[in-house]
Amino acid sequence: MNLVLFLLLALIWGGSFLAIKLVVEVWPVFAAAATRVWIATLVAVFFVIWQQRTWPRQFKVWFAFLGLGILGMGLPWALLFWGQQHVAPALSSILNSSVPIFVVLLSAILLRRVELLSWQKCLGVGVGFVGIFVIFYPALGPVPGLLVFKSDETLLAMVAILCMAISYAAHIVLLKRMGGVITMVETLAIQGIGAFVFLLLISLAFETYRWPPLWSVDSLKAILSLLYLGILSTYLGWRLFFRLIDSIGAVRAGAVTFLVPLVAIVLDLFYYGVWPRWNQMGGTALIFFGLSMIHYQGLSRHSLAPDSSYPQTPAAGKIL
Repeated sequence: MNLVLFLLLALIWGGSFLAIKLVVEVWPVFAAAATRVWIATLVAVFFVIWQQRTWPRQFKVWFAFLGLGILGMGLPWALLFWGQQHVAPALSSILNSSVPIFVVLLSAILLRRVELLSWQKCLGVGVGFVGIFVIFYPALGPVPGLLVFKSDETLLAMVAILCMAISYAAHIVLLKRMGGVITMVETLAIQGIGAFVFLLLISLAFETYRWPPLWSVDSLKAILSLLYLGILSTYLGWRLFFRLIDSIGAVRAGAVTFLVPLVAIVLDLFYYGVWPRWNQMGGTALIFFGLSMIHYQGLSRHSLAPDSSYPQTPAAGKIL
């Protein structure tokens, strides 16, 4: 059963990048991201009420999780939706796969647990950064003795998506510090409120709304994609991921990172006919190799236990 859930999660999250591309081709990017959060938050709030769960009463808990919502959904989705205007879904998924690399680094910095940075993890992080550089290399302009950034939208989009990965990683690390304060559904609902307000304000400040006819094919694709992103990718994806963490541990559940880009690459090839470039494939291989070094725990009897250096999410045992 865990294998079925694992593969289902990889398919759902892998399809998210194509869905985002279909949306940003039609909708204003920040409004689209806000709508995704709004849909997921409505579903989460519905289940909180339907299951008669108790909302937290402390203001500091609300304040903390509203802020985490901005860090974990609002800011990264603003960057991701904007970036995917200019890059293919496959490339977005490849850059997104670097999240565990930044989780390891930020865990040592923010949680002050440098002792957990073994030589193997340090080497894995180094190899992952080499992979990121290989992906970025063609977008860099050579000057004598240096490499400088070209000012083009593709490069800026790649940087934005990489910053999204860093924001995701910081969110994961800080979420661990919160512990099991509230359950997963309440966590998603409150964070969704913070993210929605953040994205709505950005959209109102920077975007003009020119909606295409609702009966057009592109509009229908965008609406269905947003429903997919809000209900399946966000709400159901969270529940599946927490279920896997509860069943097989955070390290093994985090291995879904390896499959998500593969699904996105296949969908990108099928729908747009776009195949990743040589540097993107090479960079992906290096990132995957680095991730395998980070995740690998050896073949001892302890290898089935969750890795304490990989942040656990709160309320992993309270998702049902």
